[in-house]
Amino acid sequence: MCIVDHFRFVAVLCGDENIELRSGSTSTILSPLYPSNYPNMFTCTWFVTSATESKRPVVEFIVFTTELASDILHIGEGNTFNTTLVSLSGFSAPKKVVSRTVVLWLRFESDQGISDKGFNISLYLVDSDGKFRRAMS
Repeated sequence: MCIVDHFRFVAVLCGDENIELRSGSTSTILSPLYPSNYPNMFTCTWFVTSATESKRPVVEFIVFTTELASDILHIGEGNTFNTTLVSLSGFSAPKKVVSRTVVLWLRFESDQGISDKGFNISLYLVDSDGKFRRAMS
C-alpha cells in the first residue's frame, strides 16, 4: 500500500480528526470499525475545540471496552500532547472528562494483541464553570 492510500485508510477509519463544537452542538467519536472490533496496531488522534472561549469540551462515555493495559485511550488538553488528563483501558471509564481549556485531545493506540469493541463517545460543551446549559430556541 502506498503512503497516500495508508493516510486515506486511516482517515476513513478514524473519522474527522479536527472537531469544532459550537454552543448547543454535539458530536460523536467512535473507535475504528465500531461496533465491530477495532484493528490491531492502529492509532487515531482527535482534537476537539470549543468555538466559544467561555465553553469547555466534555467527553462523555456511552460505551468503553478495550484490551486491558494494552489498547489505550489517552485524553488530554491543549494543542500539544503535554497535558494528559487520563489514560484508559479495559472495561471501565469515568462517566465524563471535562477540559479546563478550549482544546481537548484524544489519542487511541492499539497493540498487536487482542482487539475489542472499542468506544462510543459523545462530545459537547459546558460553561467554563462546568455547568451545561442547553441553547434555547
